[in-house]
Amino acid sequence: MSNSAGISTIAADSEAAVAAAAAGLGPLFGSIQPHLLETPQNFIDDPVPLIAKAASARLAYLDAERAANDKSMTPAALKRFTDREIERMEEAQAGFELRVAERVTTLERRCEAGEEAVHAAVERCGERLLSQTKLLAAELHANSAAEQCEKLAAMATRFELAQTAAAAAAAAL
Repeated sequence: MSNSAGISTIAADSEAAVAAAAAGLGPLFGSIQPHLLETPQNFIDDPVPLIAKAASARLAYLDAERAANDKSMTPAALKRFTDREIERMEEAQAGFELRVAERVTTLERRCEAGEEAVHAAVERCGERLLSQTKLLAAELHANSAAEQCEKLAAMATRFELAQTAAAAAAAAL
């Protein structure tokens, strides 16, 4: 692939990424686009993936164009350019890993808070259930005692009736 063909491919990729960002973000992208085209390096770490991708593609195009127009692109200069690109990508990767670690930490804290809330809710429900069980047991005990009293009263009445009948039978003899 010739140098100009490579640059035109990179330019097409850059234009496609900018067009995708414009389509994805709609009118909001209109205010950002001029700045992104002029200084894409300021948008590389943008939290909106479409903007970050467009900025990266635009920066790659500008760097390739600069390298093609720079007649002093010696192997040493090319190595410096490559090293700078690798360093930039490593910084972007480190930033991404940091954001992911922060998000994981946030989610872990939320999970712990959720676990604590669930534990507290289970304790409250357990206390309510225990209280209701004690009330039900007391009510059952009271009902059972009342039933026993009624049975004893009925037995006492039958005993009195039997005594009265026995006394009447004895008197009749």
